[in-house]
Amino acid sequence: MFWESNRHKHVLNLIRRQWANSDSDHIAQLNVYHAYSRAAKDTKIDIEQWCEDHMLSYRTLEHIKDNMFQIFGAVNSVKPKNWIKTSPWSPEIYTDIRKALANGLCHNLAVRSQAQTSTKATSIAYRTVYDNQDALIAPDSQVAENRFD
Repeated sequence: MFWESNRHKHVLNLIRRQWANSDSDHIAQLNVYHAYSRAAKDTKIDIEQWCEDHMLSYRTLEHIKDNMFQIFGAVNSVKPKNWIKTSPWSPEIYTDIRKALANGLCHNLAVRSQAQTSTKATSIAYRTVYDNQDALIAPDSQVAENRFD
């Protein structure tokens, strides 16, 4: 979704923060997609240039859009048309998304713990709730910056 560039890493980090969400990187990515969708609907905006200006991959966002239409089409063929209860623009959507992520990614749920290193120094570590394994957070994650308990 985002460009990867060592030369422009500082600028990329600033742009990523524009859509950041301290609760979830998934929600941050959804924020990017919503911004892309709004920009794509505006006929005055050259969407490919908009993506370049925001250091986003146009091809990746188009691929995501195509996948979303396929998923919604498949679900709509099985479920009633009103299966989505919350508008994507409603503030409550984030609560619903967090519930869905927690349900779908429950095996990855981790809590912060104090870990003893070999030098007796205490460091911040995370352990999975499901199988009590060590867990790492991606260094570029917005979640890593917030150090949740």
